[in-house]
Amino acid sequence: NKNLKNVKGVKLIDQPKNSVNPYYRYILYLDEKIHRDALVKLFKEQYHIHLSQVYIPCHLHPLYKTNFGYRENDFPITEKSLARALTLPIYPEMTLRQAGFVVSALKKELSKML
Repeated sequence: NKNLKNVKGVKLIDQPKNSVNPYYRYILYLDEKIHRDALVKLFKEQYHIHLSQVYIPCHLHPLYKTNFGYRENDFPITEKSLARALTLPIYPEMTLRQAGFVVSALKKELSKML
């Protein structure tokens, strides 16, 4: 968290002081000026790093669309929020050097996009 805390274009999720984050996913929010999908594509092609969207909103899953008639824009705040959310790679075997590389690449590319 400390390496991303003051990165322009990134908002971290606040964590309550008396809690422990399991870090099974490292989620952050991108500034609205940053096109998440373009960043994901760039990282895959240029750095061979897999970034991903957090989740597809429930109402946009085929089951909910088919059975309950939900459509895009039925929940605009949810859709807008999740469109800005990004998951960085994190896994038990990841080294500090690898994490540092991801953070450095993210800082570099975000500075170009803002």
